[in-house]
Amino acid sequence: MGSDYFTFESITEYKLLLTIYIFTMIDAIKSRRGLFAGFGCIVAFATMNVLIYSSGDTTPPLVLTVWTSGSIVCYSLAAIAITGVSIKDSIDRKSLCFIATTAVLKGLGEVSLISAVVYATPGDAIAVQNTMPVFTFIFSVTCMRERCRCTDLCVTFVAIVGVFLMIRPPFILELLGYSDVNELAGSPMHIVGIGLSLVSAAMSGLALVFGHYIGLSKSSLSPMFLVLFTGVVELIVGFTSSTIFQLWVAPETILDTVQLLGIGVSDFTGLALVFYAVSNERATVVAVIMSFEIVFVFFGQVLFLDVPAHLIEVVGALLILSACIVSAINSEASDGEDGEPDEEEEELIKEHGPGKEPYEVLSNGEH
Repeated sequence: MGSDYFTFESITEYKLLLTIYIFTMIDAIKSRRGLFAGFGCIVAFATMNVLIYSSGDTTPPLVLTVWTSGSIVCYSLAAIAITGVSIKDSIDRKSLCFIATTAVLKGLGEVSLISAVVYATPGDAIAVQNTMPVFTFIFSVTCMRERCRCTDLCVTFVAIVGVFLMIRPPFILELLGYSDVNELAGSPMHIVGIGLSLVSAAMSGLALVFGHYIGLSKSSLSPMFLVLFTGVVELIVGFTSSTIFQLWVAPETILDTVQLLGIGVSDFTGLALVFYAVSNERATVVAVIMSFEIVFVFFGQVLFLDVPAHLIEVVGALLILSACIVSAINSEASDGEDGEPDEEEEELIKEHGPGKEPYEVLSNGEH
């Protein structure tokens, strides 16, 4: 009686259904590969920041910059050689201007961020660095005369409050009823680290505004060249500063060497996954995913570095995280209003010819 349920035909049917299900799952994963790349990116960056903080006890921040940027330059050259991308195919006046300016801004920003991770804590530094959308908004309004929306002002205020909580000023701790104010209050070096994180965020925001101003989206620049030249700027700054101030320190153990090499590997892996994620997923989705790097960094510093995360820091980080997500969603909404035609408009343009804009087609009564 039971054998009737396991005939050759039924087994074949189950195999067929299982095969269809597996291929459907594979197609679903492929369609969201940008999403998985985004999560891989934040894991790589969180690993890098935990390694930077761990190496900061024996290696000065500027020397760490040399190790990181040196690895970036080597890996970028290898990637360019493997992919066969030619700078002659990518370079033009706008690209050259963008490379020079953005490499300097992002290079200085990365040097500031590495120092911030060492002087503060990884969680605090990355949380404050994620105020970059706020600086992008400020520079867009002040330098490019873009429209100032109420949502942007609210996001900016929330982010500023979050940064203020991350600094942990004593009078705020007293108002919140903390008894161990002296232990929780931010030390001078911690405040310096927060300040360097703000400098890094400002540099990144200014680089984005400048890229938008020169029309980066219309440029044929390969992203790998931007990574390469940014690494070169970091290497020059780190090497020159380390030499002038005599900061050179050789790794003491094999573990120290592995950690220093791991910083460069994690940084390059994160950058490569960012570019892959953006090329396969909407920029807003990637930006929101990358905002959650704060969560991974906090977990990493608690689990591997035994660095506690105080409640006031967590609240500040959550405020900055929420501001970053709202800013990314609001940015996409504004791009939809003022940016490229949507899918329906593109279909109308294809149907009626490139000479007519969608609103002209609709105004003529054609559907």
